[in-house]
Amino acid sequence: MMRDSDCTVGDERLIKDVESLRVSSVEPEEEFEDYEEDECEEPVVLGFVQSPEHEWSLLRHLFPSKAGGLPAWLDPNDLPSGKSCTCDICGTPLRFLLQVYAPLSHKESAFHRTLYIFICTSMTCLIQHQRNQQNQCSKKGSRSVKVFRCQLPRTNPYYSPDAPKNDGTDKPSTVGAALCDWCGSWKGDRVCSSCGITHYCSDIHQTTHWSSGHESECCQTILSLSVESGSDRVAMERQRG
Repeated sequence: MMRDSDCTVGDERLIKDVESLRVSSVEPEEEFEDYEEDECEEPVVLGFVQSPEHEWSLLRHLFPSKAGGLPAWLDPNDLPSGKSCTCDICGTPLRFLLQVYAPLSHKESAFHRTLYIFICTSMTCLIQHQRNQQNQCSKKGSRSVKVFRCQLPRTNPYYSPDAPKNDGTDKPSTVGAALCDWCGSWKGDRVCSSCGITHYCSDIHQTTHWSSGHESECCQTILSLSVESGSDRVAMERQRG
């Protein structure tokens, strides 16, 4: 066992260094300043995915945050269109991932504010997207993940300035634009040339829907419309007679 007298020169220096240390307490003012800095930081809200207690709570006029399913567009008419809705790498329409309701109460123009995230379901495109983000020389538009922001002032054509009741009785004030009958996410600018009823956001979804059953449905719809039209003509002729 080592005794005090067995200490080496290096040990004596270490002991002197330790003895020379002084621990000073934080002054109250400094502690308060640190506390104030923490208080000024923006709050962070964490969430987790769970099934809704009521399906109506996910409707757009209740300003939901949700994952999966169909997007609840804050502005039901002014929707993204064209190439902004598609993957910049493969060209297919993006799929809805999630949306977060994040209003800015101190900003009048963003009293209502929702962020939407859409992704391409191709892993190849997602990997390429990641590489493009890491490569500063890559094209700015080569993305397979896109985030859209929509915001409205408190007074707007779609929602009451008063908070919703959230009891299942709230109703939207207006009907939104027609959405794609296949994906239900994007604006349906294209209409089936045969039946003139179903809407599509792209040629890809129109072709996919046609081969997935709309071909037979379309024929039945046309036949049904023809029968109804014929019945109307017979009724008009009887009235004239």
